[in-house]
Amino acid sequence: MENIIKKLLELTEKMLQQFDEENDREKLIEMYEQFVDEREPIIKELKGPFTDEEGQLGVKLVEADKELQQKVGQFFDSIAKDYSEVKKKKISNQKYTNPYDKVYSRDGAFIDKKK
Repeated sequence: MENIIKKLLELTEKMLQQFDEENDREKLIEMYEQFVDEREPIIKELKGPFTDEEGQLGVKLVEADKELQQKVGQFFDSIAKDYSEVKKKKISNQKYTNPYDKVYSRDGAFIDKKK
């Protein structure tokens, strides 16, 4: 059982290290998906009761997992922020290239009443 907890801790620490070192977003997302796929069956193998040493490793694992979750949240927040900025720039660019595209009022219309 201790080996399973150690393996989970090593995987989590390795992923934390990747978040600190890797700059390529797509590669980081792929690595995170692989991490989740590797970790899921290992977590299913965990069954209690745990010894004191396993409990201490579990506490370290929970702390590392919280730190990883925080980094993952920040990472995906930055992606969402960048996406919204790109979307705003796209809308702004469209307004700049065709400013009268969405204007439907008749404010500037002149109606001639002469016969």
